[in-house]
Amino acid sequence: MPVSRMLFASLALGLVAVPALAQDEADSTLSSDSAKFRFVGFQLLHDNDGWITDPLDNDDQHYTAGSRIDIFLQGGPVDRVGRWLPWSGNFDNPEYAGGIGISQTIFTPRDIELEEPPRSERPYAGILLFHAYVQRFDDRTMDHIELDAGVLGPSSLAEETQQSLHTARGWDKQLHDEFVFDATVRKTWKFGLFGTETGRTGVDGWGIELLPQAGGTLGTAYRNAHAQLLFRAGYNIPGDFGPRRVFDIGSAAPDPEGRWGWYAYARGHGRAVQHNITLDGNTYRDSRSVDKENFIGEFEFGFVGTLGEHLMLGWGWTAVSDEYENDNSLDSYATVSVTAHFEF
Repeated sequence: MPVSRMLFASLALGLVAVPALAQDEADSTLSSDSAKFRFVGFQLLHDNDGWITDPLDNDDQHYTAGSRIDIFLQGGPVDRVGRWLPWSGNFDNPEYAGGIGISQTIFTPRDIELEEPPRSERPYAGILLFHAYVQRFDDRTMDHIELDAGVLGPSSLAEETQQSLHTARGWDKQLHDEFVFDATVRKTWKFGLFGTETGRTGVDGWGIELLPQAGGTLGTAYRNAHAQLLFRAGYNIPGDFGPRRVFDIGSAAPDPEGRWGWYAYARGHGRAVQHNITLDGNTYRDSRSVDKENFIGEFEFGFVGTLGEHLMLGWGWTAVSDEYENDNSLDSYATVSVTAHFEF
């Protein structure tokens, strides 16, 4: 069975098994509702550098597309894992959430019309990942701890995905199949600058918030450290920890008092890169590669709307500095997000 099918089968098995676990928990003798393992929502994320999502730059190159589906969970094992995490004493009455997800990201050289792309260009590559994570948070702070496992190469189905929408002629030169796994940790803080705060329920009326974040990834696909600063302002800002994208899925927990509202945001992101397999090439086999840049900068702006207590829609535009030598282009992509929070 191809590796990609194995990963999709694993996700399907999880979708079947989780309701059974939830029912087992519900039938137990635990008296607290918070102890039950339950769905609390799902999320769809899509990055693309095409003109429909990114009207500011429609070049199909470099990080050209990414998609991710997540299912959010609370209670039961999620709480038990969250309580096991160190430094719980730094949180006031911490809450916990988590989830599982699957993502696909696609990378191409600058000119996808060439059957033999120059070796100085970023190689064709795709990564298919299965994600599992837990979050610990209070009114002011959120920790995100994530484990990812998947495959790089033809089994990621990146070629099939892109060829269904575009004609790219150089996929025969893509990176080879290789299992990859990563661990990611992020910590986000939240500071209210203006408006009446209502705890984790966000801001009542007009408000402004500042959200710094620090974190890093260690594994076989990526090894990096990052820091970012996000500024957002709007009306009835939700009680989460910022907008969502494929590489940072945001808060898995629903706002306990979801309301109609919106906010605009701007984010600056810096990343120190020690390893990026899509640029460095395969670990155990000869493959194409380029000399990566060790420091990457990103700037993002966008808008998020909360439509009552159940639905959140977002759009953001991200500009990325050169990721490798001879890049010589300012790349950008747009992110569309649809988040639904509820309980079965």
